[in-house]
Amino acid sequence: ARINAAASDVFGDARDGSPIHLFKGMDLGESGRIGLPDLTRLVRDVLCLPASAATGVTKSELRAVWLALDHESSGYIVSGEFVAFMRLGAPQPPKLGVIEKRQQMATHARAKLEVKRARAMAAQAHDLWVETDAKAEELTRLRMELEMLQ
Repeated sequence: ARINAAASDVFGDARDGSPIHLFKGMDLGESGRIGLPDLTRLVRDVLCLPASAATGVTKSELRAVWLALDHESSGYIVSGEFVAFMRLGAPQPPKLGVIEKRQQMATHARAKLEVKRARAMAAQAHDLWVETDAKAEELTRLRMELEMLQ
């Protein structure tokens, strides 16, 4: 929990994609996986969590976190495992009541309708532009014919 809280303070909400950027920052070799030394470097150097029980994360706590992450005991974890872990401590969006859900649905429906109207108006504007362009060409042709007749 302290790791997640510190990461949230430094990098923002775990729901916004920051854990993947954090993972890529630890994956210096760009192998798509990180080891315990990479996680230790993150906790100590980036998140500045000391190895004390009172204010940081002890070595045994860090090792326990690693063992929970490294399900297969391969010595490495991939980005999906790390992101899932970081999202465990992320604040969850509030549960909506019936009224809020209906308001949200109505707002979504209005937005879809506005998009549909905007697309129809854009298509109509395009059709008018094509028609105007065709009439301009016809006018130019008729002027040329008139000049020839004079």
